[in-house]
Amino acid sequence: KHLKKGIIVAKETEVRYSPSYTGVVAFKLAEGMKTQIIREQGSWSHIRLNKEKSGWIESEAIEAVW
Repeated sequence: KHLKKGIIVAKETEVRYSPSYTGVVAFKLAEGMKTQIIREQGSWSHIRLNKEKSGWIESEAIEAVW
């Protein structure tokens, strides 16, 4: 199954360890960065930057490219 590619459209978005505003912030992404979208849950998207970096962001902060 191919993962969707996404591009960050928010100026800066916080990537969290869980799909919740109470989730700990793992790292931040800047506008224009490309990621893989693993899955979506509610208003959150599970994204992966690379093997070491993945987490949850608000779905409105990312736009699927395909």
